[in-house]
Amino acid sequence: WEMLREARAQALPRRQAYLAAVFSLAPLVSLGIWWLSKLRPAFQYVEDQFFGRYFLIMGQSWGAWTYAWDQLTTSGNGPTQMYFALEFALVFIGLITSLALLRRQPGVALFSLAVFAISFFSGSAQSMSRYIITMPAMFLSLAWVGKQDVFDRGWTIASVLWMGMLAALFSWDMWVG
Repeated sequence: WEMLREARAQALPRRQAYLAAVFSLAPLVSLGIWWLSKLRPAFQYVEDQFFGRYFLIMGQSWGAWTYAWDQLTTSGNGPTQMYFALEFALVFIGLITSLALLRRQPGVALFSLAVFAISFFSGSAQSMSRYIITMPAMFLSLAWVGKQDVFDRGWTIASVLWMGMLAALFSWDMWVG
C-alpha cells in the first residue's frame, strides 16, 4: 500500500511504478512460497493441535467468541470473567486504534486490521492479547496520545498493574476456565 502510494505521490515513471507494484506483492509471494513449503505442515500441526489456531475460520471463531462472552457475562467465576474482560477490552482497543489511523496512515491501519482479522478469526478467543498488542496501530495511537503527561503516567501505571495482575492470575492457574 505504502509503496504504491509513494510511487503515485512522486509521479514515478511507468517502469518504476510497475516495479513498486511488483515489490508490493512480495508479502503475498512469501506467503505462497511458505504455503507450498515442507515447513507448513509441521507449523500447522503445532498450531492446530497445541494452540487450537486455524487460518480464518469464521464459524468456529464466532462460536468461541460467543462462549467467551457468555463466560464474561454469566459464569460467576471471577478470574475467568476478569480474563475475558481483558481480552474483550484489548480487542476493542485494537479495532478502534486501527480504524482511527485509516485516514492518517492507511498502510499501517490496513496492516493492523489484517493482523486483527487473522487473529480474531483464528478459532479461539483465548490469548488474543498477544496478537492484538503487536499491531502497529496500538503503538502509534498510544504514542500519539502519550504526548500528554497525564495520559502517559496513567497508562504506564495501568499497564504495570495490568501486567502484574495477569502474571498473578497465570501463576495461580486462574487465568482461564
